[in-house]
Amino acid sequence: MIKVVYIATDLIKTDEGYCFNAVYAFKTMTSVSGYEKYLRSSGKDHLLSVTSAAVDIDLSTINVVTELKVADGDVQYIASHVFEHYDDARDYVANIDCAQSEIKTEHNAVKISSRFSPEILHDGWAEF
Repeated sequence: MIKVVYIATDLIKTDEGYCFNAVYAFKTMTSVSGYEKYLRSSGKDHLLSVTSAAVDIDLSTINVVTELKVADGDVQYIASHVFEHYDDARDYVANIDCAQSEIKTEHNAVKISSRFSPEILHDGWAEF
């Protein structure tokens, strides 16, 4: 059976420009909204991009590959891709790295969260 998850990719502003901060997967848009409120309350300049993906309902963790375009130390969000298997994500990253040197990739194992709470922060960081 398939379910929809929402992938929230967070870029944070630094002195050099935006850089990758974290990526999370949520079961509902309400959880995404909770995360957005948290970011706004942090007092920092965040840029959040949200996409959705269909995944197997039995999965608790997914592999997310985030593509970012790098220019003058700043990154721009391009896309997020979801893979159920680590090897598929690794192969995708290898192909991107070979074909497009201006594209930076972030590969993260992300726990699918049913709701946002500050305790889940850092579950979205790379585990590989």
